[in-house]
Amino acid sequence: MVSNNEELMYDYFKKVFIKIMMKGGNKSTAEAIFEESFLHLRKKLLSENSAKSPKELFIEVLSKSGPLAVVTTKRRGRRSIQIPMALNNKRRVAITAKWILEGARARNDKTMGLRLAKELFFLDMGQGKALKNQTLMHKQAFANRFNTNF
Repeated sequence: MVSNNEELMYDYFKKVFIKIMMKGGNKSTAEAIFEESFLHLRKKLLSENSAKSPKELFIEVLSKSGPLAVVTTKRRGRRSIQIPMALNNKRRVAITAKWILEGARARNDKTMGLRLAKELFFLDMGQGKALKNQTLMHKQAFANRFNTNF
């Protein structure tokens, strides 16, 4: 069962996700792809006998696969220094959505809805491009943690 707070999070995540997925102003096409991916997800979750709904899975995936920090470059004299910076939630969701869509577009399935459904399902299982990017981003931020005072 999805609570009221999760419903608000879902609406916000869906709005951001569709805006990022949209190409050339075709919002109705992006919404149709999103809904098709939820149909595929529902079928897959029913076949796996999972208690999750596609909405819960979508919220969980977008929440857990986003980066906490990003590395920005600052000029210090002639040198460029990479400084880890914490991300706010809006930016975090946008970056995660971009990574999920990159992973879905790289898949070799028949329709974009099916590709997106598979990417979300594999991210829930702990695999996928967004989690790889997240670990790389965190490694980079951890390696440059001593530059935070600039």
